Amino acid sequence: MPSILELSRNKAVLNRELLRRIGYTNGLHDIFRFARVVEYLYPIIPATVVSLKAEIAEQENKRSLQSKLSPNKYTQGIIDVARALGLIHKVAMKLSLSDYGYALHAVQNQSETSQQGRRAFLLMLALNSDGEYLLNILDLIRRGITSTVEIGEHLMDRMFTIIEVKEDWARNDITSAIGAETVRSELAEARRVLQSAVDLNQKVLFKSRATSENRILDPAERVRRFLEHTVGPRREWLTDLGCVTENSKQSQVLTKGGQDLLTFFDNVGCKRTLHGNETYVLPLSENLSEVLDARNLISEAGNLFWRAIASAETGSAKLVEVGNQVLLNRIKAIYQYVKLYGFNEAEISSVFHTLSCQEALSGSYLSEQQFEDALLRLTKDYPSEIFRLSRRRGVGGYIALKRSGKSERNVI
Repeated sequence: MPSILELSRNKAVLNRELLRRIGYTNGLHDIFRFARVVEYLYPIIPATVVSLKAEIAEQENKRSLQSKLSPNKYTQGIIDVARALGLIHKVAMKLSLSDYGYALHAVQNQSETSQQGRRAFLLMLALNSDGEYLLNILDLIRRGITSTVEIGEHLMDRMFTIIEVKEDWARNDITSAIGAETVRSELAEARRVLQSAVDLNQKVLFKSRATSENRILDPAERVRRFLEHTVGPRREWLTDLGCVTENSKQSQVLTKGGQDLLTFFDNVGCKRTLHGNETYVLPLSENLSEVLDARNLISEAGNLFWRAIASAETGSAKLVEVGNQVLLNRIKAIYQYVKLYGFNEAEISSVFHTLSCQEALSGSYLSEQQFEDALLRLTKDYPSEIFRLSRRRGVGGYIALKRSGKSERNVI
């Protein structure tokens, strides 16, 4: 039975997972930019927001001679999206890499698979953070809907259906009254925000220096712009991440990877129909489902997103186990990239996600529970080379290599 304290601690996670979509914000374009931001932040950890904004502007301007990025324009939006993807988090008043951030840093520095690995890792993050937008856009493209605004209109209909599906789930599958009420309250607020965004009775002003009369948007134009800004960047993401391409008629169609991705989510039960409306609905993480003491939205929620990436890469996902010596060698190979900047310790989750990305490229996935069990055995069998730390910061566990167990970059 969840307590008020537990629900309060997990409210931010609940808000993110109930509807897996990144809110309306600047800076969504170019998903590979967020992988670059990881590398911009890494050498200046811990960084103030001001210093990271300046670094982003400087480095991005070196890449492009056409349009110059100001530290005060779009850079905050870029940071917001990097945080929404889970790559960056705040420690006290400064920014640092999260466990995902360190893992992506490791993937990008494994030269043999850095490009393919980066794309796979970003697709996993995008599904985890924005999957209910992305999967439904992908399905609409599969159905031959190509107009950005038309996709947006269908997408909003599907989002309202998702909210209804999850409201039914809260009523029927969350036994705790306080847990169910918390979920319903979050969903009601999400519905209000979406309704406001597409409400033709509302008006907004341009944030520009135009006169007040010229700053007032026509209601239909305001909604059209919202839909374009919601769909446009995500179509770019799906193209860059290998899920969508153009056919000979210059229309967007799904690649084999995009087809395999949707097939995977079909097979695990994420495609739902309510009142004749089809939509893709994603579950909560297993941990959050346990906090709510609820049956999850789908029964196969464990390791969901890395299984999905393995399926997108090869058409199948096979569970693998890694033996002690192999696991130790692979940790040594990535350790210098996943260990916390300035410390001789690494988050276990960073190691797990780095190795999971490597496995996904060959159509395999690791069980997170089995991985943690294997890591526990490893620290007991090789105490002179690797150990777990009893001290923890935040959540999750940490490991460290003994100084004699330095990284072996050529061992994969």
